[in-house]
Amino acid sequence: VEPLAHRRGAMDIEGLGYETAKVLLDKALVANLADVYRLADRRAELLELERFGERKVDNLLAGIEASKARPFEHLLVGLNIRHVGGTVARLLARHFGSMEGLRAATEDEIAGVTGVGPIIAAAVRQWFDNDRNAKLVDDLAGLGVRMDTDVTKVGDSLAGKTFVLTGGLEGFTRDEAKQAIEDRGGKVAGSVSKKTDYVVVGADPGSKAAKAAELGVPALDEAAFIALLDA
Repeated sequence: VEPLAHRRGAMDIEGLGYETAKVLLDKALVANLADVYRLADRRAELLELERFGERKVDNLLAGIEASKARPFEHLLVGLNIRHVGGTVARLLARHFGSMEGLRAATEDEIAGVTGVGPIIAAAVRQWFDNDRNAKLVDDLAGLGVRMDTDVTKVGDSLAGKTFVLTGGLEGFTRDEAKQAIEDRGGKVAGSVSKKTDYVVVGADPGSKAAKAAELGVPALDEAAFIALLDA
């Protein structure tokens, strides 16, 4: 339950914070993630809990229902697979397209995904090869949790390239710009170094733009960034 409630990029169930999750665990109403999605059939039991009024319970159940529709890369983060955070989950979703596709992939096929590699691939394959984990995924699918993605496989035009973002862009939020880069096989770093390939400079850039100039790292304005994405 903890990963669902707190891991960045996971299912982000409204109403299922740390304290609520702890109560549900302590009262044995949930033991794993699938049990969270079975709570819709246990409304009466939830209402018997201390400080669980009708509004709180209904908001929690609504949040659980809404989370079923989130793309499966969110579920991947929530499953708490070692080394699989939001960026890796998105790379896997982009490459394999569905939970079924990922589950069927060999360790070598997973390792071959740009930005993943052998250590993460071994952890993912080991997780899915565990019978209890496999049953958990089957249960989640049976409960209506989404097992595919909206991420499109754009290509690998930016494979091996590292970007740093600074300043505001008109056509992208920071997360959208990051996703656009990752969808093309690139990587986004938080600081500029000699290993940085490009710095995308928007309005009111910070010190990263100056650092890029100092190191001779190419700077892209928004128009040049879009052109590179479309190349």
